[in-house]
Amino acid sequence: MKDIVIIAALSIGLWISSNNQNQTAFEEICKEKVTNASSSTIVGEKGWLFLANELAHISKGKFYGTDAAKTSVCPNPDRQDPIPAIVDFNNQLKKLGIKLYLMPVPPKAIVNANKLDASVKVNQSLYTNYKNLYSELANNGVEVIDLFPQFTKSTANGNNTYCQQDSHWNPQGIDVASKILSNNIKKEQWYKDYSGVKKTEKAVQKTILIDGDLKESVSNLNVPKEKISLNTFDKSSSTDKNSPVLIIGDSHTLIFHSGGDMLAENAGLSDNLAAQLGLNVDLIGVKGSGTSSVRIDLYRKAKDAEWLAKKKVIIWCFAARDFSESKNGWRKVPVVK
Repeated sequence: MKDIVIIAALSIGLWISSNNQNQTAFEEICKEKVTNASSSTIVGEKGWLFLANELAHISKGKFYGTDAAKTSVCPNPDRQDPIPAIVDFNNQLKKLGIKLYLMPVPPKAIVNANKLDASVKVNQSLYTNYKNLYSELANNGVEVIDLFPQFTKSTANGNNTYCQQDSHWNPQGIDVASKILSNNIKKEQWYKDYSGVKKTEKAVQKTILIDGDLKESVSNLNVPKEKISLNTFDKSSSTDKNSPVLIIGDSHTLIFHSGGDMLAENAGLSDNLAAQLGLNVDLIGVKGSGTSSVRIDLYRKAKDAEWLAKKKVIIWCFAARDFSESKNGWRKVPVVK
């Protein structure tokens, strides 16, 4: 019996050691690519493009807790660790009767690590730091929507969840995220008791060609425009200030929704989620970091107590790289005075 226990312990130890080696090796690959980069974009395999800022984040290893002092680009020591600000925000919302779903968008370079470097095998070990952070947040009462398992599953099945030439998720990634969110929200009692009219809308499919934000920063890159298939929702695209569901976050909440440099309209996260739920949602989206500024915008809007009182759910969505790469860091921001 003792021999079996020893063998099991050794096996677990070897598994952990192997995972750590895989993670560390990938961090070194990211660090090397950033060091040798000549622009803000890293060219990967077969025309895949990646944000150097995201690779810099990955290369740092653990980025929360006491390690945040070494990894955060924010100069203010009180705003380097993401955990206190997230837990504080969640606790404030709980007191107001509002459910928070924290939904960081996983790094494109981890979900598509083999497209960054063909020698890398995509597996859970590359995502250990995020999984551990989300576990710690969960222990503090924060509900995290971890997209990594479903994104890697979709990608492995040939359905990419990120744009090839842009730093954002693509419509497939948005579809995966919106379905996970809607499945969670539909289980909530307020949704089951919702007395408003729930609408149904079928998607209108469209195909567009894009030059993504990453492609624009690379000179002499001879690749055609990227073809993107969209599910658009004209009726669901209208935001509703009276909606019980509010999405806040960075440009991942605006991509394929607000047009212009966000590439398309009526096909973003809010549009897809609204169509899934059968009710229009509210939105506070910013271009840039979605860590502190968007919560400041929420605070300003929340001065209208009647507006805030209608909210049952807030979805906070931002690029996971901002756990370490947000220059303004993780400030504690009041929801209301």
